[in-house]
Amino acid sequence: MSINVSLDSFVVEKNSYYGKNQTKFSFPNGYGASVISGEGINRFEIAVLDGEELCYTTEITDDVIAGLSVEGVYKILDKIKNLC
Repeated sequence: MSINVSLDSFVVEKNSYYGKNQTKFSFPNGYGASVISGEGINRFEIAVLDGEELCYTTEITDDVIAGLSVEGVYKILDKIKNLC
């Protein structure tokens, strides 16, 4: 599977704190994502955002998704980008 690196054009913010790295994405549909990696985290974690707030009510997940590979992160980002 090829990774859709064009999703990187939706990055709106990058932060580093307490040994962790966070990348925030924002999509035209109003949803976004927070992707975190680093100290104390197994691979990558992703959370769905509705605007700036965590969103637990999408068809994708009702929680944070942990333990993702890079390819897994891009798959979830693509799903978030396509939410209605």
